[in-house]
Amino acid sequence: MKTRDKEIFHQRSRLEIIACLLEKSYHGSRKTRLIYGCNLSLSQFKKYSGYLIEGDLLTKNKNEDGAEVYLTTEK
Repeated sequence: MKTRDKEIFHQRSRLEIIACLLEKSYHGSRKTRLIYGCNLSLSQFKKYSGYLIEGDLLTKNKNEDGAEVYLTTEK
């Protein structure tokens, strides 16, 4: 495999995934939009969102429709 081809299969770091989740949830997003927007599996999303909620960087609220919305905190 050429060096140029390896760049296509770049693996993201944990920090890049966390940054994506926080950025996409800045104005509030549903779980599905975050999973697709950050290209995560459901198990990855649960792991990272749990970590961010525990660290008070992300909150999970319900909107008028009753759907769960994730929102980045001030911290």
